[in-house]
Amino acid sequence: MVSDATKHPRLTIQYVPPSAPGPVEDITVSPGDTGLLARWNPPLTGGASGEETGYTVKVETADGQAVTEVETSAPRTVVTGLSNSRTYRIAVTAHNAFGTGPVARSALAQPAAVSGGPGPYKGYVLDYLDARGRIMTGRSLTAADAAAEFPQGGTFRELLQAQEEGLVGAREALEQRGQSYSSASAQVSDVLVRRGTSSAEVIAHATVTESETVRTDGVDDTTEGSSDKQFTFAVKDGVATLVSEADDASAGLTLSPTAAAEAQVEPAGQEDADLPVDDDGALDLDDNGFPVTYGTPLAAARASVVSGQGTANWAYKNRGSKWEYKQDCTNFVSKALYYGGHMKFRQGGRIADHSWWQEYYLFGAIKNKTYTWAGADNLRRHVSKYRHSQTISRASSSQPGDVIFFKWKQESRYNHAAVVRANSHGEIQLAQHGIKTLTTLSDVIARYKNKKNSIQKILIIRVKDR
Repeated sequence: MVSDATKHPRLTIQYVPPSAPGPVEDITVSPGDTGLLARWNPPLTGGASGEETGYTVKVETADGQAVTEVETSAPRTVVTGLSNSRTYRIAVTAHNAFGTGPVARSALAQPAAVSGGPGPYKGYVLDYLDARGRIMTGRSLTAADAAAEFPQGGTFRELLQAQEEGLVGAREALEQRGQSYSSASAQVSDVLVRRGTSSAEVIAHATVTESETVRTDGVDDTTEGSSDKQFTFAVKDGVATLVSEADDASAGLTLSPTAAAEAQVEPAGQEDADLPVDDDGALDLDDNGFPVTYGTPLAAARASVVSGQGTANWAYKNRGSKWEYKQDCTNFVSKALYYGGHMKFRQGGRIADHSWWQEYYLFGAIKNKTYTWAGADNLRRHVSKYRHSQTISRASSSQPGDVIFFKWKQESRYNHAAVVRANSHGEIQLAQHGIKTLTTLSDVIARYKNKKNSIQKILIIRVKDR
C-alpha cells in the first residue's frame, strides 16, 4: 500500500448539465411552385438527447418578417402557400425538453412557377399510385389495362410496365396460397412541384402513405407505410412522362465540413463481411418462396425472460419513430427487445458477437452501439449463440415478439429484421422500420417473388435472455 496520499489514484467526475441542442447545419432550400423544400443536418451537439430533438421552422421574408411556422421531428419540411414573386429564407431552431438552440438561417430563395402549375403533376402521381394498386388487387390484369383506366394514363404507362412483372407476380403468388390483396390505396401530402435541372424536367416531392389489405380465409390484415418520395417527369412539347420514382428521404443529406462530421453517420463496417451464413434452422420454403404448409404448431417453448408481448407492443406503438440510420431495421428491433421486452445489455467490445448494448455520449449528441445492436446478421448470431434462443421451425408456431430475419438471394448474409406483432389465422403480421412499417410475411415474400434478388431464407427466432 502506498503511504504517500499524493500518489494514490484519483477519479475526477465533471458534471455536464443537460442543455438545449446546438444549431442545425447545412440548410439547403429547393424552390418549388408557390413553395419551398428545406433540408438540414441535425445539430452536432444534441444537448439532452438526440432522440428528443424537434425543430421549429419559420419562413421569413427578406426583411425578417415571419410568414409561417411549422413543427417537425424530421430534418426536412415542405412549406407551401408562398408567392412566386417574393424571396424567402428558412430559419430553423432545434429544441428539446431543456430549451431551444440558436437559430440557423438559409440563403434567400424564391419560389418559381412550373409550366401548367403543380396541380396536374399531383394528379399524375395519384393516378399512377392508384393504377399500381389496381394491378395488385387484380382490378386490372396488366399495366396497359391499368393505365387505360385513366385519361392521362400515358404519362406513367411505361414506368408502370417496368413494374408489371413484380406486381403481377406478387398478386399471383398470393392467389396460389388462397390469399389476395383485397384493397390497395395511396394518399399524398406535403406535395411540392419544382423545375428540374433543365426546362425539360419537372420534379414532384410528396409524402406517400400507402395501405394494402391482405385477405386470408376471409380475414383482413392491413399493411401500411409512409415515406418521402421524389417523382421525376420528362417534359417535351408540353407532354409530361413519369420516368422515375425514388426515395426522397436522404436526397438532401450533406456532410458537415466540420471535424465532428463523422458523428453524423454510422460506418457500415465490414468486420464480418467474409463470414459464411451458417445452416441455422431457416424455414423450409416451397417453390414459390413461401413457408411450407403451416401444419400443426409446435409445442410452446418454456417462457422466455424477454417479454414477447412487450416486444410486440413496443414495436407496434413505435413503428413511426424516428430513424437513426438510413437502414434502421435492426436498431428498431433491438430497441423493441430492450424497451419492450426488457432484454438486458451484454457488455463487451463494440465489435464482438457476445456484446449487445447502446449508449449516448454528450446527452445524445453522439450515439455508440454494438454492431450486434444495429446489424441484422450480427444480431442473429448474438441471440442464437449467446442468448440460448429458440429457432422456430414452423411459421405456424410464431408468436408476438419473435424476431424474423430475411436473407435475399444476392446478399451474403441476413440483412433485414422485423418483429412479429401477431399470428392471425396463419398470417404472420410484422412491425418494422422498412418500406412498410406494418406488413405481413406473405406481402414481403410476394413483393420479391419475381425479382432477381428474391428472398432466399427466412429465420424466426424466439429471443431469450439467459
